[in-house]
Amino acid sequence: MFRRYFGGSSGSGINVHTEHSYTGYGHQDLFHARHRNEVFQIMAGMVRDAMYDIRDMRNRDDAIVNARALSVERSAVDNETGLNDEWPGMAGYRAALRALYTTNPARHWGDSDPEQLARVKVGTMKQWAQVNCVPATMCVVLIGPNQHDAVRMVRDARLNELPPWPATSWSYNRSDDVPVLTDIRRITTDRSGATMHHVCMLWPTETFSTRDAFALEVLEGILKDRIDAALREGNLVHPGGIYHSDVVWDCSSSHGVMLVEFATRGDRAHCEYLIERMLDVISDIVSGPSSELEEDVEDATFFLAHLFLEHYRFSPGALSDRILMSLANGDEDLSRFSSYYDDIRRVTHRMLRAVAAKYLHRDRFVCSVVRPAL
Repeated sequence: MFRRYFGGSSGSGINVHTEHSYTGYGHQDLFHARHRNEVFQIMAGMVRDAMYDIRDMRNRDDAIVNARALSVERSAVDNETGLNDEWPGMAGYRAALRALYTTNPARHWGDSDPEQLARVKVGTMKQWAQVNCVPATMCVVLIGPNQHDAVRMVRDARLNELPPWPATSWSYNRSDDVPVLTDIRRITTDRSGATMHHVCMLWPTETFSTRDAFALEVLEGILKDRIDAALREGNLVHPGGIYHSDVVWDCSSSHGVMLVEFATRGDRAHCEYLIERMLDVISDIVSGPSSELEEDVEDATFFLAHLFLEHYRFSPGALSDRILMSLANGDEDLSRFSSYYDDIRRVTHRMLRAVAAKYLHRDRFVCSVVRPAL
């Protein structure tokens, strides 16, 4: 009903999510120009009123941060944590992060710590929000209106009238941003009831703002395609194949990792064979035929540049996520975001080969394997 009245599509609607770097609140739909101000006033009003309400520690009528809301959300987060604990692949990923990082917040995957969750009170939530949910750490992304109309919409919502509440002062030790590995860190977990081997491999990289960022993003896609070809298409052992590998360059202003995951029903010896084949794929990127890599890079850069334009044309939610990711990780003037299309198209096979050799070492990585208990 809300979407119909305000002229939206039948898309995914209200979107609230938390990443490593930011919490986003907004709408995934496109609205007609004549309705967008009304929609923004409603949504911005919710945020504005909440920022005032959290500063009243004795407000028993607080409709947002109260004991009932805490009880509901705490149970939901605890359930999410339990679901992730039941998934062998996630257990392996968590173990790999703990083996890679010592103090970096990325060491703790972002659902929850059950002991910390149990200690959360309404008061502690409000105290945290009072120094984190402030105008100094807030941005508004409006896609569609010109600058004059956007300023008017923000003023109509009275967001410009929010007091300059002080933000928290971060004192952060960056010594663990890019861990230095000298060998292979191997973690093996025997899990009763598991029927597959779940493999997670991590290579530390530089962070979001690195000059290598665009080559790393291209490398992510090429590595996935080549691993699928080698471990799926190249496998003739039943039941030793894989379905889809997962390759992600995960990064923020304080961490960066190249993540490779796959699972197989093969036995322990076959799992080790697949790990070696995966490492062979990396070696081939570093020192294999240039002609093949050149073609792969051309395909990957075209795809990523086209995807960027597609987000502009058809995916306001994905586009706003890109913008927020840039803003939250040091690209405050959005210069890196704005030059993305040209920068991704400039990546060459020589650049990609150099970046792969720089980060993806065959003898220095983290490998976590969750396997069936005997």
